[in-house]
Amino acid sequence: MEKQHHGGLEILKLIMSLMVVGIHTNPFASLPALNSLTSNGIFRIAVPVFFVMNGYFLSLERDKFLPWLRRIVLLYLLLSLLFSPLWLDTASPQDALLSIVQNLATGWHHLWYLAALIVAACLAYLGRAHLSLLLPVALLCFVAGIVLQAIALWNGNDFAHAIHGQFDLYRNALTVALPFLLIGMALRRRQTPLHVSLPLLLLVGALFVGEIVLWGWLSRNQTRDLYASLIVVAPVLFLAARQVQLNYRDHMSARIYYFHPIFEMAFKLNGKFGGGKVFLVTAVLSALLAYAIGKLKTLQGAGRLGWVRLIP
Repeated sequence: MEKQHHGGLEILKLIMSLMVVGIHTNPFASLPALNSLTSNGIFRIAVPVFFVMNGYFLSLERDKFLPWLRRIVLLYLLLSLLFSPLWLDTASPQDALLSIVQNLATGWHHLWYLAALIVAACLAYLGRAHLSLLLPVALLCFVAGIVLQAIALWNGNDFAHAIHGQFDLYRNALTVALPFLLIGMALRRRQTPLHVSLPLLLLVGALFVGEIVLWGWLSRNQTRDLYASLIVVAPVLFLAARQVQLNYRDHMSARIYYFHPIFEMAFKLNGKFGGGKVFLVTAVLSALLAYAIGKLKTLQGAGRLGWVRLIP
């Protein structure tokens, strides 16, 4: 893989991480329409963009993929252990085992991203000789996820009621991670890089906002994860950011993403579920923790701590 560095993508990663914080802390909770447009809408582009980035830069060569996979799996297990007091059911040994299986299989809270990434990357690796055939299948899975979410939001029959709120059914490795991961890989394989013009960027942005507003009206502002337009908006935004040449290297976004629930959940356990102050404090404390971890990684001897090496 090439070693070229793209400052525009680095800035985009940081913005997307802060959007994830916004999803979980609802900075505009007191303004339902604006909250629907942002936390329940625009901010939802973050994880699909991350998957496009993952696919673009992920190598499927055995000697590169397997070490990457090992590091991601260990990071996932480390973070799952860190947050286990928030998801582990200790009512009985059977309940504890069930909660471990469920949460490791799907990923607790924000860790669904890593769980889905691991599965999707393994599928791409196993099907690496037939990626051009795998992509249409993945796109059909994305459509299936959109349909399942629409049925759940409709909540008009027994099946819809049964899947209502079951986010893992339509927000998972097959319906989200694999399609966007493969799109990123397809963009990387292109001989001629695609160029995104400002009019095109504005057009797809308007399409995205229009769909958000429509779904906000149809679903009466219920929680939504997927939008059909994301399949176009996410790669276009990625390509637009890739064109921006800046001398900037991000060291914070991944840590903000992985560790912000420490502060988010501290607020929620004290009955504060959202708002501008909750968002700002969570974002600032997450950034400070990310910075502190970065400093720790530079200390002499810190490299001997395995968990420190795992954190990006």
